[in-house]
Amino acid sequence: MQTIKQQQVATLLCQGLSNKQIARQLYISENTVKYHCKQLFKTHNVQCRTQLTAHLLTCSKNTKMEPCK
Repeated sequence: MQTIKQQQVATLLCQGLSNKQIARQLYISENTVKYHCKQLFKTHNVQCRTQLTAHLLTCSKNTKMEPCK
């Protein structure tokens, strides 16, 4: 299960925003964005932003953005 903030980070990441841009939009630090990205990588069993974006876009029908099965 993801937090609301992780879902927000994932959405902005899929839009191609950088960590700095995501941090500014969500009023959090870049380190917090990096932390959420790492948690998303673990949750979705991926190793990079590109893989995560591809995975999330493939699973876009799943509104909770939980791992595809």
